[in-house]
Amino acid sequence: MSREHYYDLFVKAVGDTVEMETADGAVIQGVVASVDANYVYLHAFEDGLALIPGAPERATGKKAPTAVPLASILSLAFITVY
Repeated sequence: MSREHYYDLFVKAVGDTVEMETADGAVIQGVVASVDANYVYLHAFEDGLALIPGAPERATGKKAPTAVPLASILSLAFITVY
């Protein structure tokens, strides 16, 4: 998919939990913090916390968001955390 398509998705998904795979093979889970024309910024989960209730609150700590180039995203899934 195109960078523009992912940009449109992420603009609507700020605050949502996602999992994505990038062109270098990395799989990243986290909460969408913001997006600009070139990058999506995530509060990335560590150690698989996405599957634990309350994980989004743990992911939005004091660490700076992880920047992921929109052009490097191969797949995207939205995760529901109960």
